[in-house]
Amino acid sequence: MKKNAGQIIRRYAAALFESANEASAVAPIAEHAEALAQALTPEVLSFFVNPVFADAVKLETLRELSKSVGAHAVLTNFLALLLANGRFVVTAEVLREFLRLADEKLGVARVDLVTPRAIGDDEAKEFEKALSDALQKKVVISRKIDAGLKAGYVVKIGNTVVDASLKSRLQGLKESLSQGV
Repeated sequence: MKKNAGQIIRRYAAALFESANEASAVAPIAEHAEALAQALTPEVLSFFVNPVFADAVKLETLRELSKSVGAHAVLTNFLALLLANGRFVVTAEVLREFLRLADEKLGVARVDLVTPRAIGDDEAKEFEKALSDALQKKVVISRKIDAGLKAGYVVKIGNTVVDASLKSRLQGLKESLSQGV
């Protein structure tokens, strides 16, 4: 990707955000964008950027894909614009940046919760409530499993990481013991 790809991504994401805001539909478009981002696997994206397929076929496929997730017309038209401008290759990044802008406006914090084993819905709701109270935002948790943790958890919120895992505590103990010797 070229040097200015970041600028292109931010500009397109800002344009989508402005369009969603003007349509008073930031929340539903964010929901649809998230669903489409999941549907746009590398294989699906490769279809859209492949010059072998006619633009009309790509556009019809895009409209069907949008329809399958119930995408808002603003989002569908925006994706058609990316396709027409030859920028579909950055769609996933544009949607991620749009979701960041939408989350900011809607007061949502996306959190990665990493645990050594699968946790139940009740435990996840406890984490969600505690984090929501602490952050004063609606929290959306994405659960991940890392068997290497053994016990505890790691919470990632944007660029902030709270590591309350046994693994990190043992590492800290090891470092303090090695410095004291």
